[in-house]
Amino acid sequence: MQIVGQYMNYCTKKKYHWEKDVKQKKSNVLICTTGDTGSAAIEALKGLPFVNVFVGFPSGSQITPFQRLQMTTCPDDNVHCFQVQGSCDDLDLVYLDLFADKTLTDEFNLTSANSTNWVRIMGQVAIFTHIYLRVIHQCQPQKNVGDRVKIVIPSGACGNVCSALFAVRMGLPLDIVVANNSNAFFRTIYHTGVIVVESGNQRQTVSNAMDSQWSPALTRILFLLSPRDNTGLYDQHALQKLKRAEPINVPCKALASLREQVCGCEVASDEETIAMMKHLNQNQYASKHQNTRSNSSDRNHDSSINNKGLVVCPHTAVGFVALKKHLQGPAETGADKKNTLDFNLVQNTECANMLEDIDPVVVLATAHPDKFSHVIKDRAGLEYNVTHSFPSAEERFVKLDKDEDWRKRIVEMIKSAN
Repeated sequence: MQIVGQYMNYCTKKKYHWEKDVKQKKSNVLICTTGDTGSAAIEALKGLPFVNVFVGFPSGSQITPFQRLQMTTCPDDNVHCFQVQGSCDDLDLVYLDLFADKTLTDEFNLTSANSTNWVRIMGQVAIFTHIYLRVIHQCQPQKNVGDRVKIVIPSGACGNVCSALFAVRMGLPLDIVVANNSNAFFRTIYHTGVIVVESGNQRQTVSNAMDSQWSPALTRILFLLSPRDNTGLYDQHALQKLKRAEPINVPCKALASLREQVCGCEVASDEETIAMMKHLNQNQYASKHQNTRSNSSDRNHDSSINNKGLVVCPHTAVGFVALKKHLQGPAETGADKKNTLDFNLVQNTECANMLEDIDPVVVLATAHPDKFSHVIKDRAGLEYNVTHSFPSAEERFVKLDKDEDWRKRIVEMIKSAN
């Protein structure tokens, strides 16, 4: 996200502020968030002179108080937050409509910092490359460059999955496993080939940042898989069908390509997620791989190893549940013992096993545990010492009621900021 902010500010300045005859204007960034993308984007974009950022988030318990305060207490004038009485999926469809308005997009230079932004994809591809090289280095001499690495991606709106698919297309030998919570958006498409967005059908889970029934990145994933077969997949007709909650069927060729490039997708219930958080903590994994975490960019506040055992946020736990299910294989057919392992051996999120006949496994950690301390302490019942204090500055945000015209209000906010 830091890359997105700096590129956007630089390119906007170059395009609109270095040429004397060009009308000067800013980039206006629209963001929809279930809690994590918004705060990361604000941190990356706040104070930039050639960028305005508009962050929409759902009301009620769909995000945590810590997540909300991270966004709404930002004092910078170029940051504008608003709360919608609805879901992120509802807001995403409004954004799609705004981006489809070429006149509006051109006038205000509308863009996004969600996974629809190509610079974010670029940055994530680089991260996957770094992960791969680091894991292979840790697993030498048993593993070398060119050997495959399995990577588990906790996912709601599929942005990181999209980036991983591009990395694979560029030649990175990754085997992708997608981890969903009970909303199971990607899993539904993966197993049935049907895309449908039903307003109000979103389930609230303990891994709330992945509570999604729609993905802005899905159009890019489908284009990547089936670039010559776009009828009904990512055109205006498809958008209108989604708004009417009508299903879209993924063509057989695109679905086969998806299943070929993603080796599995598993779902974790809230009960399984909480149980996994307890399991990871009780098995003292932190002490066994503390040295591998010593290079963390957040080493001063790495509470996941400062506590009694390994403490992970619920989204990361969803990833571990998916890994366990994937390694065990279908219950009715049994697992291939040569290519699987006892899950109790998985003691390292960066390199799960060194055995020659088992591919290294990576589970992506998605958020700092502090943001979900209420789940860790109240639901999982774990001892946990919060290392960050709640933001205490005055909140600044506007509310958009369910019956309001969200599109009209958002356009008014954009015009007022420019």
